[in-house]
Amino acid sequence: MLRPLHDLCAAITNRLALLGLTLMVAAASAAVAQAQSPNFWRAIEANDIDSLRTELLRGASPNARHPEHGPAIVAAARFKSFDAVRVLASLNATDVDAASTADENALMLVSMLGDRRSFDALIQRGSQVNRPGWTPLHYAASGGQLELVKVLIDQHAFIDAQSPNGTTALMMAARMRALPVVQYLIDQGADPSLRNQAGLDAAAYLERNGERQWAIWMKERVQRYVARYGTVEQPRWTATEAADAAQPAGSAGRAADLGAVQMNREVNVAPDPATSAARVSATPPSVAAPAAVAGQGAAAGPAVRGGLPAGSRSA
Repeated sequence: MLRPLHDLCAAITNRLALLGLTLMVAAASAAVAQAQSPNFWRAIEANDIDSLRTELLRGASPNARHPEHGPAIVAAARFKSFDAVRVLASLNATDVDAASTADENALMLVSMLGDRRSFDALIQRGSQVNRPGWTPLHYAASGGQLELVKVLIDQHAFIDAQSPNGTTALMMAARMRALPVVQYLIDQGADPSLRNQAGLDAAAYLERNGERQWAIWMKERVQRYVARYGTVEQPRWTATEAADAAQPAGSAGRAADLGAVQMNREVNVAPDPATSAARVSATPPSVAAPAAVAGQGAAAGPAVRGGLPAGSRSA
């Protein structure tokens, strides 16, 4: 009777020892990933792809984490080392959706900065356009990157995705005065009635930035939207329509059953800025190039300081 019990205890001891060894190896691998050669990080920062490839061949992990900027591919995007981004994205071992401690991934930063080749490389590798919290669409909108906003919508990015504080891509575009993006998102059926936790909607951000005509026009869009669809608290949809509305923007169900895009295109034709006051509320001002926000750079290419332009994650 004692022998089987002894054998069982020995087997358990061996398994625990093996598990401990496995955990030690995993921890050691993680430590190696954290402590890459300084040449690896220098190659990324300098966008030196020959040196980067050399370091990778020597065993550098493509998923190494920079002590300040997070995953290597995120660090490359932050340094605007777009060739390095593409090299890392081309490796099957690279986790293209790995996020920094600020919860930013490479696709988000590239979407804001507007490098189409890196953007395409990440999309081709399967980087997700939808994610909890801040999304690539938020970042593209804040950067005034209209073409990338269009691609993200075509890729079924959820147009009304809300950040942890309830901010949408439309609010970000309004905040950064990326007026062509504001126009496009409204045309595609974005909900202008949504407010973030600070109680601000897109119209409020336009008004704060001195875009009075646009703010008036946006308030009119809110009235039309609410009259047609209601609000989140008091929707006017049937159960079937609500299910269709929950589909990603650009889906056939939403366009066909709700007609949001068609409705918006009928009322959102940009007129001459000298439009009479009687018509200003029904149509937007002429779309000009995105203007710069004081202290934050041009909306078409804001400086990367912790991802979104400084202060843009707060009201």
